Amino acid sequence: MDELLKLMPVVTNDGRITDPLKRGGGKPKNMCEALDYIENKGKEIGKREGADWMCLEMLHALICNTDYSPEKAMEVTNIPMEDRERYAILLKERSQTQTE
Repeated sequence: MDELLKLMPVVTNDGRITDPLKRGGGKPKNMCEALDYIENKGKEIGKREGADWMCLEMLHALICNTDYSPEKAMEVTNIPMEDRERYAILLKERSQTQTE
């Protein structure tokens, strides 16, 4: 199992396949466990990206439809302080994409 998981990134040119080997809690016992881990990780990433997109759209709507600055919009929507810099970057990227 270990050898197969180490070989797959070389064959597929995709390093995500080695993730089950790097995680804590032991090596997968079979390929199904490894694939379950990879699939669940993908679902987590998708949920996080979906939540980010929804927050970004909400912030953008607030900024466009009110006189709120990005900082004020994040304050009003209770975006955690540790996430505000990331959302500010995402908002800036979003506005640059729309003007192109």
